[in-house]
Amino acid sequence: MITVLASVTMATAANAQTRFQDGKPILEEDKPFSYIDPDVLKKMRTQEPLTKAASVLRWEVEKSGHAGYADIALEENGVALHWKGDVPAAMKTAMSAAGRHAPVRVVPARYSKADLRAAITPIYEYMKKHPGGPVHSVGIKQDGSSIEVGSGASDLQKVTADLPKTNIPVKVVRKAAPKSASRLEDTPPYWGGARLWNPAKSLNCTSGFGVKNSNGTEFLLTAAHCFTPPERVSRYTSVTTIGYASHENWAHDILLVTTHAGGRIYDGGVGTGEFSKSVYGWDWVYRGEYLCASGSVSGVVCNFTQGNGFTYSYCDYDSDGDWTCRNDLLLAVQMDGLRASQGGDSGGPVFGLRNDGVVAKGIISGHDGWSGLVHQDFGTAWRDFGIVPIQG
Repeated sequence: MITVLASVTMATAANAQTRFQDGKPILEEDKPFSYIDPDVLKKMRTQEPLTKAASVLRWEVEKSGHAGYADIALEENGVALHWKGDVPAAMKTAMSAAGRHAPVRVVPARYSKADLRAAITPIYEYMKKHPGGPVHSVGIKQDGSSIEVGSGASDLQKVTADLPKTNIPVKVVRKAAPKSASRLEDTPPYWGGARLWNPAKSLNCTSGFGVKNSNGTEFLLTAAHCFTPPERVSRYTSVTTIGYASHENWAHDILLVTTHAGGRIYDGGVGTGEFSKSVYGWDWVYRGEYLCASGSVSGVVCNFTQGNGFTYSYCDYDSDGDWTCRNDLLLAVQMDGLRASQGGDSGGPVFGLRNDGVVAKGIISGHDGWSGLVHQDFGTAWRDFGIVPIQG
């Protein structure tokens, strides 16, 4: 059984041809990385030896601390190690090892990373003690030369005078305060994992990922059974217009909503314990891969294991009451026996992990009765719509 929103449907499986080697599936493209824009791919390939060199340096910093460390930057033809003071012998050894991958040069830094973090700490504590006060953000300038403080106050000189004193230059700039949004009342640029509302049909779904096409036009990716172009897509609580359904492939259960979208998704709980993560691109889905899904009803659910790919097809009534059949879908199983998704989770992001963010893997379509998550992979959306995730 496949359930979408609150409906119960029948499922059929389509055969998939998979090549095996040593008892494991080999999933290959006709041309490796053909989904990446040639210019972008060239830049990434050019940076591969640079990132290898940078990694050698960064792991030395991680291992030994090094109070003089300021930053590591990739340049056009090499790596720049920004350093305060004399470079110690251990780092020089790391530079020699890194040099086997790419040229490394030392750039004198006025302040170390530790200096800057120490200077920011009292300003951060000042913000915590003044809720709604004149300061709403603080950060290190990209070049490491100073600290930038954001304020909405009319008198920036007074704000500067009231701040804790530091030995590092501080510049107070007037800017709008960052706003914390929620799954149930997101704000532009709209993120994945938020509650979407169809006012024409009185049903809710979830946004998948903020995406863009080759022209730079922005959309939200979600499930096609939730909306029919050109229906209006709204926020859940205020019924404020987010955008309009514009492109669909109902057979693949994917749809684009034209709107101002962003490069993050909500994860964690719903209403409480919510978090958000940056999206760092997309990738294909592989058998045996562990995945998470983030619905605006269930919240985040992880420990899904991906089974054979592209074997599920099913039919159901969509938001118009039409009987539609969907194909080329995937099934992942929640390994703890938890419920895979609930009504209203449809369209939500399916993702893998990368560093402190996520990789777009697909969107929720439904579930197979309890622990089986039926979803569509991002590669299919890329093929159908020519889109890539907006990165955050």
